[in-house]
Amino acid sequence: MRIKDSINRGDKFKFAVIPVLGLAAIIVSAIYNIISLQETVLLAICMALSFTVFLFAFEYDYLTQDPFNNIHYEISKLVILFAVMFVIAVPLAIFKIPCTLCTAVTILFASSLPFYTGMELSIILFIYTAVLYRYNTYETVIYLTLVLAGLLFAKSVKNEKNRQVLIFVIFGIIFVMLYLLQYVNGRATDYKLLINNCIVAIINIIIMQVGHLLMKKFGKHDIPLAAETILSESFPLVLLMKNSSLIKYNHARKVALLSSRVARLIDLDVELCMTAGFYYALCDNDEDDPIDFACTLGRKNALPPQIINIISAYKAIKKPIKTREGAVIEIVDELLTKVPKLENKDIPRQIVIISMLNDISTSGIIDESGLSMNSFIKMRDYLVKEMEKL
Repeated sequence: MRIKDSINRGDKFKFAVIPVLGLAAIIVSAIYNIISLQETVLLAICMALSFTVFLFAFEYDYLTQDPFNNIHYEISKLVILFAVMFVIAVPLAIFKIPCTLCTAVTILFASSLPFYTGMELSIILFIYTAVLYRYNTYETVIYLTLVLAGLLFAKSVKNEKNRQVLIFVIFGIIFVMLYLLQYVNGRATDYKLLINNCIVAIINIIIMQVGHLLMKKFGKHDIPLAAETILSESFPLVLLMKNSSLIKYNHARKVALLSSRVARLIDLDVELCMTAGFYYALCDNDEDDPIDFACTLGRKNALPPQIINIISAYKAIKKPIKTREGAVIEIVDELLTKVPKLENKDIPRQIVIISMLNDISTSGIIDESGLSMNSFIKMRDYLVKEMEKL
């Protein structure tokens, strides 16, 4: 599944914001005469090329990894990180404050975003910073080495204890490297180097600490999408299902509608039965592990965890059905799938339906769902009537 199949118009707008932010930073730098005309053109070209590579990196992470519990949230997060990056970098350059933030922001990127996505955004920041501060060859090599080291170290930064240790170790190394580099280049006296590098290390550590706290707080506001959004005709996953198989799509709509009606009858979550009932059909695919594939698609398209939980218990193949809503959806899906195939002119449909429902009940597939016998009988009587109309 490609990125274009999973993003909506809002996501496309956010992607467009990223190069605009980069170009805005370049224009502001040019206006304040921080960079020359030639450097402005060079940065603009590099920004365009880097953004193209970034799109490929993001898609690679999306296709090969599973860090996207909510792709729409991930896109919002990287736009915010990118905006903060330039909001910090531009004033530092304008006021000529000798403070490199490459490694701090790199580690923040790498620990908050998928690996290659974070790496490419870090390189964009590095190119921009290198031009602003006019790094010489030695500085470029050393700072780029620090950027790459930050990326690799950040792979284990998500662990809270390791994160604290690594922050101080990494910035201790930066302190020493900056001191030696600037001392060799004769840019300042010893005490100024010491003071400057201490300030740089402290600022970087603060940025890392505050950045992680903000990302952690921001993550708590990852609100699940509403039912009307994830069932709308314009939602990427709905379009994917419709384009893949119109028969399966129509079946999913019937399961959703009938499940929601049953839920209303026996006082269950109507919205959950409708949405999970529709996406239950995701598990009907030709992949090697159809259930895992369906759950991955669901997570990457920001489906709420309650829906993913029901999908993951599809037909009780990989794990038991442990919700009443899941039991209702399983029963409705089974009826809509098999009743047309089992119909016989000599046997009334009503008898076929009752027989199937009794088989489901005695099979034990919904024993752990918590669905009471009273609810099952109500549902059975209702489904017998409703299925007669189909």
